[in-house]
Amino acid sequence: MSDAWTRSPGSVTLMFQTSTRAREFARLVRRFACVVTGEASRRESSGLEAQLTGRDAF
Repeated sequence: MSDAWTRSPGSVTLMFQTSTRAREFARLVRRFACVVTGEASRRESSGLEAQLTGRDAF
């Protein structure tokens, strides 16, 4: 079994293979929210951008 998602009108359901993967995703979403709301520092923002694009952060 692998990670999966389903979409229905107005919602998306994410299903993770392990609870660790679910926690990693939740942490990423929280960091993204901080960047979007301007609560993250410049360093956190560049690290998150690297995670989302698959590049190394500097």
